[in-house]
Amino acid sequence: MRSIARKLPQPEHIQNEESVNQFSNNFYLLFFALEQEKQSDKTEGDSILIKTYLRKMEDLYKKEWQKFLLENTELILQINELLSQRKIFSELMSRYKILLTDSKTFELSDQISEEINLVGISNSIWNKLNPLLERAAKGMKQCGIDPEKFYS
Repeated sequence: MRSIARKLPQPEHIQNEESVNQFSNNFYLLFFALEQEKQSDKTEGDSILIKTYLRKMEDLYKKEWQKFLLENTELILQINELLSQRKIFSELMSRYKILLTDSKTFELSDQISEEINLVGISNSIWNKLNPLLERAAKGMKQCGIDPEKFYS
């Protein structure tokens, strides 16, 4: 877990803060699906994530979505950079949950969580990602897209 945590920027916040909420629930998954599609093997078909978010966007707002993508390339790159950190953090959380649910390593889970500052890492990512997602939602509105259809 320590080696995974080293791949992420160290949070500037003190430990044991309350968790930061993510902007509009799962809105970020739309951008995760966009990136996933770029990296996917086209012969396998779409993942659930791509079907749920990206294909829905394309079905509802094909022209508007293309306009948004063209006008917001830098914003999308910034979002993707933070989503790559979020993906690494998800790996950390998966390993933490394994420690947490095993009676032999339960006590170690709290120790490692504090040592690598899981809450601080998560908060650091969301504090940077949330404003970008808000900008994306505003940009979508300007292109004629209702972003709230993708908040769930």
